[in-house]
Amino acid sequence: MGEGTQINIKEWGQSSNIELTSEDIRYIQEDINEGIPNKKIEIIPLTQGQFNIRSNNLVGAFKLPSGKTFYIEPKIFGLNFLRILASVLGKRELSYYDQIYAKPGDLLPDMLGRIYMNELVDLLNRGLFKSYRTSEEELGFVKGRILVEKGLGCWNHFQIFCETDDLTSNCPENRSLLFSAYILRNFVRDPDLMRELGDIASAFLAENVESAPVTASDIGLIPISRVNDHYEPALNLCKFIVENTWVERFDEKGGVPVRGMLIDMNKLFEDFVTKLLKEAYHDYEVLPQDRVGDLLTKPKTLQNLTLTQDYIPNVTLRPDCVISTGTRTSLVVDAKYKQRPSNDDIYQALSYALALDAPSILVLPQDEHEIFGCYVVPNVSSRLFVITLDFRRNGGDYFSALKNELRSKLGQIIRSQVSMAY
Repeated sequence: MGEGTQINIKEWGQSSNIELTSEDIRYIQEDINEGIPNKKIEIIPLTQGQFNIRSNNLVGAFKLPSGKTFYIEPKIFGLNFLRILASVLGKRELSYYDQIYAKPGDLLPDMLGRIYMNELVDLLNRGLFKSYRTSEEELGFVKGRILVEKGLGCWNHFQIFCETDDLTSNCPENRSLLFSAYILRNFVRDPDLMRELGDIASAFLAENVESAPVTASDIGLIPISRVNDHYEPALNLCKFIVENTWVERFDEKGGVPVRGMLIDMNKLFEDFVTKLLKEAYHDYEVLPQDRVGDLLTKPKTLQNLTLTQDYIPNVTLRPDCVISTGTRTSLVVDAKYKQRPSNDDIYQALSYALALDAPSILVLPQDEHEIFGCYVVPNVSSRLFVITLDFRRNGGDYFSALKNELRSKLGQIIRSQVSMAY
């Protein structure tokens, strides 16, 4: 397998035997795995310079210096994955994305490309957003505001320093969209989609939008108001693309040598389950992880004990989601993107149940068997439940069906807790 080779791997699967150069190995361990061996991509050495590449919970694509490109397929495949991705990105109703279709063989870059194209076609049909840009010029006539202080002491009395506000398409919103189109073109495999992305980029360049690198932070800082709020869904998508991609360099001609676009399925699954909970329990207060306080603290003093807290590590203990009514916690929910919970998952979830005195629920994607299980610690009222959701369903309203399944299972748990109290 040499230059330009494309290799498909299933999520949590591994490649066939391949050759890797020393630069390939260095790149995987230092750039992709961030210096931690096998953190994201595992290298399995074989004999005679052969290796296997194993994926864990990441999906997407990455390129090696030798030219090989690896595509990692998600377990939740096809249109269902597209629906989950679109929902987490805060896009339109999922029925809208049924019109995009996930073609056989589509992987993450192509799916993102199709969502992106749908957004961009609408924006281009409305006309690109324009904003005022302030610039300074040295002219032989008056234009805009005269910069008197800059002109003082100038030897050329025929030149006037002026400041103008010009309406332009070259604004952060459009530069973000153009940069995302360049990124996607590096990895999409559908030739029609690649051509369409190229046409989109050309349309932006024709409107004098500048080719420039953009970070996820840059996109996050773009203020949204009533004049540009129609751009918000597309900018959310761009932010997602950029923050899950790493780029080696960017030249003034718009060259984007993208080395990887990898998405953490654990995080995607957690975000989707949180969204389902907010929809299913809109009459409750649903707090996502970033609004839940840390359940484990290190007190400076404890009764008559002298503590040396500097010598023990800080530990974060925070569930994915807490459902409450008023001051009372009703349920603690933790989403795990795996077939079976590990001992560590069980210990962690039980800690949530004990800390908040409420049932703790581990939510897993359903594989071959549906799970509705429970763990009980003797002499303690709190319980730990393990349930699955069937993400493989086809047809109908996908989001509503999952929401109803989740509400039905959690409802049974809530009712069992109420009956225990009497």
